[in-house]
Amino acid sequence: MFLRIACRCIVLAVVGIFPLSSTRASESLTPLGRETTDRLGDLHRRLLELGKADIAEAVCRKHLEAASPGSDESAKWTIRLSESLLAEGIRSGVRSIPSCGREPPRCWMRG
Repeated sequence: MFLRIACRCIVLAVVGIFPLSSTRASESLTPLGRETTDRLGDLHRRLLELGKADIAEAVCRKHLEAASPGSDESAKWTIRLSESLLAEGIRSGVRSIPSCGREPPRCWMRG
């Protein structure tokens, strides 16, 4: 009887000292299964990993158009757009960067 009570006390003490990781899930910086807290950045990265650079490019252009010129958001989406165009060029085997006939986003032309 004494041994059983002593074992339970030891188990409770160990669990109290070293809490299970699931009890601290609220302290996690990123949601389950995510790499960062930047949902759209994770989406962009995943689209490029899956070889869907054309979809990633469309997402980038959409968000770049919505961003105000000169903002951090605009810079972020410009970088992501360039990554998408580069990935698309690599996938299609382009060795140089010719004018591909695409128009640059209108927000680049804002003055």
